[in-house]
Amino acid sequence: KLDYEVVNYLPGRHIRPIKALSGQTSVPVLTHGDQIISGSADIISWLDEQFPERSLTPADPALKQQALEWERRLDEKAGPAVRLWTYHYLLTRPELVVPLLIPSQPFWLGW
Repeated sequence: KLDYEVVNYLPGRHIRPIKALSGQTSVPVLTHGDQIISGSADIISWLDEQFPERSLTPADPALKQQALEWERRLDEKAGPAVRLWTYHYLLTRPELVVPLLIPSQPFWLGW
């Protein structure tokens, strides 16, 4: 229940703006004022510290540890597997992926 704005980027096209923002190329990235936090685990920890009344993790230490372990497991195991399957599927269907990755207008019109 915090106000926020989501900015979505297409795969590949996220690299330049995210690198300019955080110095890294991976998402997610959270900005709050002059704070820039990269990575889901660091974002969860930062939000829990800054907004303890709206904690994302359980108050019980054992449950909190279990939730953070699930986050780590999903980040390390499920994320790469889902990306691999998605890229494999999309790359066999260029009619779907090419329009996503190729601009339909000159790049300067976006400026």
